[in-house]
Amino acid sequence: MGRRQLINKYINKIYYKIFNPVYNLKLKFGSNPKFIVIGNPKTGTSVISSLIAVYGGLTKTIDIPEMWYKQLELYKGNIELEKFISENPHRFAKKLVKEPNLTFLYSKIKDIFPKSKIVLITRHPVDNVRSVLDRVNISPSSLPIDTKEIDDMKIINPWKWFVNGKVLGDNPSNKVPYSMAYNWVYTVKLFLENKDSIYLIRYEDFIEDKTSSIQRYCEDLNIKKQNDISHLVDKQYQPKGENKNKEITELFSEEVIRNIENICSSEMEKLGYEFYSKK
Repeated sequence: MGRRQLINKYINKIYYKIFNPVYNLKLKFGSNPKFIVIGNPKTGTSVISSLIAVYGGLTKTIDIPEMWYKQLELYKGNIELEKFISENPHRFAKKLVKEPNLTFLYSKIKDIFPKSKIVLITRHPVDNVRSVLDRVNISPSSLPIDTKEIDDMKIINPWKWFVNGKVLGDNPSNKVPYSMAYNWVYTVKLFLENKDSIYLIRYEDFIEDKTSSIQRYCEDLNIKKQNDISHLVDKQYQPKGENKNKEITELFSEEVIRNIENICSSEMEKLGYEFYSKK
């Protein structure tokens, strides 16, 4: 981090410390998020959330860094989510809040913000695993590997916890990438069990026609158009994975693809995902 970034970070910290009481008052008197976007990391949550917010002229929070290193404590209940929100109200006093780590706090976030519409973004489980592996610099050809090996890798803790399955607490697999496959199943089950309160977006549908897709999502969510987004749809919101444009069947072994899809098969079928292992 450069000197200017450090200075800006320090200034922001002081700013929010001074004005957090104001943001807490906003939350108390109804300035709650209208939309909360969740989903596994690397499913397109950043780009889709940003485009929806621009299209509708919505104030937005794209990621909550204060949560990243506290997520396990939040999941365990060692830190109360209400207290965390009161300490970081500036992140939540926006019309749209996007944070993948809220996925594993779904019931709590719904209790706190019952009027917020939850938007869940999914992506084909094998593609999702591939994108996460790119982010943490693990080669698909090295899989499967024991989740304990992740502890010794130069990966920041928030990513370690997702890759090795600790975000679930009781993840049934000790192998990467199957740990992430169970994360995926958990996420999709949230939608399947709460269809009345969760709006689903499949990343694959979005990329077929980005502009039209955002327009359709906003119509469904009763978000009126305020801005044109056509010049933003191809903007890179997250670092592009080096394996993004390579064939999945060349990156992963048949065994790994088959095992991921076996774990996710029921949920994949219900969301209409094709199976690489059956092509």
